[in-house]
Amino acid sequence: GCGSWLLEPQSTNLIPYSEDFSQWQLINIATEVSNTLSPNGTSFMTKATFSSAGNSSYVRQNLTMNAGSITASIFVKKGLTDSYAKIRISGIDNVIDVWFDLDNGTVSSSIGSPTSTSIINYGNGIYRISATTTSTTDLTLIAIIQSANSDGGFPTGNATQFYWGAQVEQLSYPTSYIPTQGAA
Repeated sequence: GCGSWLLEPQSTNLIPYSEDFSQWQLINIATEVSNTLSPNGTSFMTKATFSSAGNSSYVRQNLTMNAGSITASIFVKKGLTDSYAKIRISGIDNVIDVWFDLDNGTVSSSIGSPTSTSIINYGNGIYRISATTTSTTDLTLIAIIQSANSDGGFPTGNATQFYWGAQVEQLSYPTSYIPTQGAA
């Protein structure tokens, strides 16, 4: 077919390990490479198993950023038990929590004031979810990814979920996925 142009601004994925979640802070969670093919068709998603119920089980990344817009995005697939995924951006003056329904492919609810949210279907039950907020001061951002048993809920003990391609950008929307392997 014919070629095409993808016009986007220059961006940087600030997460140093976008596909290797064993390099993240794992709080009451175990990760392993699965046999679920990722959206790029050449690698596999990470299977996360939440070892405790409630708000005490999650995957976390700490980043230092400048004031302004912050967008977090990740590819996620439903595992066992829980039908929702959650993105939390904290450590800033506009903390947000956003829940995504992985059965219906919809943004469910939020706490705080996200400036935008999105969920895009990549087929085979995989969605790219994203949430954007702003901060008026320089910050040490905490990005959290979590399973949830309901809209506004938390992980069920031993629930599983599949992750790949995490990205945090200083933009007001997510750009095309930028893989990282040890540095931004």
